[in-house]
Amino acid sequence: MLFNNFIRILYILNRIPFVKNFAKGLSCCNTSASAYSIGVVAPWGNGKTSFIRLFAEEVQKDKKFEMIHFSPWHYSSRTDIVSAFYKQLSEHLAINDIELFRLICNYSGWLIGEEKKSLLLPFSHSGEQPEELYSKISKILSKRPKRIIFIIDDLDRLEGKEILEVLKIIRGSANFPNIIFIAAYDKEYVMKAIKAVHSGGDERFIEKFFQTEYHLPQYPTDKIEKFVLSKAKEFMTHNDFSLFKEKYIEYNGLLSVTKPCDDCIKNIRDAKRWINTIKIGYQRLKNEVNICDYADVAILKLYFPTIYNIFS
Repeated sequence: MLFNNFIRILYILNRIPFVKNFAKGLSCCNTSASAYSIGVVAPWGNGKTSFIRLFAEEVQKDKKFEMIHFSPWHYSSRTDIVSAFYKQLSEHLAINDIELFRLICNYSGWLIGEEKKSLLLPFSHSGEQPEELYSKISKILSKRPKRIIFIIDDLDRLEGKEILEVLKIIRGSANFPNIIFIAAYDKEYVMKAIKAVHSGGDERFIEKFFQTEYHLPQYPTDKIEKFVLSKAKEFMTHNDFSLFKEKYIEYNGLLSVTKPCDDCIKNIRDAKRWINTIKIGYQRLKNEVNICDYADVAILKLYFPTIYNIFS
């Protein structure tokens, strides 16, 4: 039920065609010699996570790919990020290839340092250097019939040093054949975070790590309005919904423009926050307040907290 509702919303927002075209484009990615990396770029709140979720559903239908979701923001240090990445990769591959599992464990042991390398000793063979291990891993992966898609969402939740660590994995230590990295991020935030910790982090710096950047189109106002109406209709009475729709969506005043989608509600995350704020107290207050006054108060609470606190 929840996923069906999610799909319905994505149809309202017209994201489905972009997802299907994006998924079809994976067949063009050349991973015969090294990994291919794609950035899914959009401003904060413009539906990157929703896009990635639907993309994952679409790709699961294609038997030529395997998928791993990696969430680096769950980890707090460079060592933890690297260790967690290779742990997920090795465990995914261990099902069918114990030798590959051993090689990756030993290789990651070199990367994370002596303080955690002891945990991997049962899988290690003495005398193997990282370059040799990398070559062996690459040779095995290049012959696998399926390509591995690594999805990295919320890169823009990380701090600068952590972002750099993920980028080093993508185009450095894990640049193996038959792997496709797909990372979603707000490019403006990522660049600011990198600049704070890296002197060479100019505007084109991140382009060194992604062969392709796929920019999600921003939602037009009419799509955001349709989304707001679809969510409001789920819990408002018929009369309240009509008043709400008339004021916030159909209003054509000559003296002022009060449609919040033109001013405060600029993306889907804004729309969700607004409609959820209205919904929280609606069942208790629906017969005691005017729905439009109540919605105005919700806007004040979210976007003008100083004024809201004065009124409250």
